[in-house]
Amino acid sequence: MISYNKFWHWCLDNNIDKSYIHEIIGISWPTISKLRDNEYVKMQVLEKLCLHFNLTLNDICELKKEP
Repeated sequence: MISYNKFWHWCLDNNIDKSYIHEIIGISWPTISKLRDNEYVKMQVLEKLCLHFNLTLNDICELKKEP
């Protein structure tokens, strides 16, 4: 299972809200919802986030075993 909790914690720590991600980076609301719900998104989305915020994939997501 993919988890984007690391990214959302990073956003909270850096005062980045979902509107910024949508308006400035250009990620659609449905994709933001997928990130919020830990659903799969296209690699291009993760690339945009990494490049814009100078993060790595390890900073954004992690794989967890299904419960």
